[in-house]
Amino acid sequence: MHSLLYTVKVLKKYNERTTKLFKEYDERRKKKRKIYKEKCHKDIIEIIVKDKIEKQLTKQLSALEKVTDTKDLSKN
Repeated sequence: MHSLLYTVKVLKKYNERTTKLFKEYDERRKKKRKIYKEKCHKDIIEIIVKDKIEKQLTKQLSALEKVTDTKDLSKN
């Protein structure tokens, strides 16, 4: 009987410890996932902004080249 009680206590303690460890692991996993998700979102926004700036600068440069070409033609 004593052995059975001891076994039950050991199993209960094992279960509590395992449950605690899994909860801690799950919290760390969620925290890391959140950080990774925020970083990915930030990187995506940065790529979109860079793309918009590149398109805008290309458009402005193209317009500037047209103006420059017209001025060159009128000089001759």
